[in-house]
Amino acid sequence: MIAASFISLLLLGFLGRLMPQMNVFAESFAVRIVCGLLVFAFTLQISAQHILQGLHRLPQDMMRVAQFLGGG
Repeated sequence: MIAASFISLLLLGFLGRLMPQMNVFAESFAVRIVCGLLVFAFTLQISAQHILQGLHRLPQDMMRVAQFLGGG
């Protein structure tokens, strides 16, 4: 996310140097929102897989915690 934000800001800075009459600051809001949503969309599948793996391990982890607290 940080890399995508940095790249978009770098490109907008370059665009501001090329066209000084354009209000790059105002245009950057929409560009940064779209970039953030795209990065979120691309990482959603990976995040869902990690969450599912954690939920599948949850019963075993809870049994380990119960055993640890029970002293057995």
